[in-house]
Amino acid sequence: MAGFLSLVFLGTFMFVACMAVQLFPLKTQLSPKMLQKALALSIGMLVGTAIAVVVPEGVELLVEGKDLLLWRVPVLFVIGCSILMGFMVMYLVDHHQVIKNRFFPELMLSKVNDTSFGSIVQCPLTLSLILHSTTDGFALGVTSVDELLSMHYIFYSMIILHKLPTAFSLSTVLVQKGLSERLCYAHFLAFAAATPIALILAYPLARISLTDHSMLAVLLLFSSGTFLYSVVHLVLDQPPKDDPESISVNIPEQNDDFLNLVLTMCGTLVPLLFSLAGVD
Repeated sequence: MAGFLSLVFLGTFMFVACMAVQLFPLKTQLSPKMLQKALALSIGMLVGTAIAVVVPEGVELLVEGKDLLLWRVPVLFVIGCSILMGFMVMYLVDHHQVIKNRFFPELMLSKVNDTSFGSIVQCPLTLSLILHSTTDGFALGVTSVDELLSMHYIFYSMIILHKLPTAFSLSTVLVQKGLSERLCYAHFLAFAAATPIALILAYPLARISLTDHSMLAVLLLFSSGTFLYSVVHLVLDQPPKDDPESISVNIPEQNDDFLNLVLTMCGTLVPLLFSLAGVD
């Protein structure tokens, strides 16, 4: 019972912390220039989180799996296939309109898209972050069993260290896209609540049967693929300003572009530093 109450406390703290971080870009009313700089830093942090934190998490859990040899499949194949499947699923979700037009042309989704649920489904970044956060919650719940208690708090620290910068990045991206405050709150709540809810639901399952990490690692790598797709999608939405006609742009604007580039590069290193801070 004490272990379950500890999970509830940790999940509540994580939810409150994430909501507080996400509300900052929404409530501070940043100027367009400051918002652009925050967006550049946020994109870098998302890239760094996807490559330096999320993928290694899944690989580490997969290697620690007790029944990995029973699968009779090369480890590298499992890693690559899991990540690729996540990437492909998010690609299909992002192009669901094409699928709808091909197989269900008479289906009307306009009313659904105007709702909070529809807005979340229409946003690959939020959707992939929710999936990854849910998987993180299940992983944290599994490590909460007695024999894995020492690993539990280390894993919690790693999750919270990369979840808070990711929460800030998500909020900045949504504000920059011009979403209404109501829809922003829906995205914030869904992302902040994903890990705590999965954490609490995973606890009884962990006590019963989920003592091996192999299947959980596959889910984590799958969510890594969804995360990677969202990050690639986000980066490609920020085209480099290399138009020859823009050579005559004034010096202050050129300096802003260079500063945004530096902020993005620095942002990629933030999750890496946080992951080092979470290492025992």
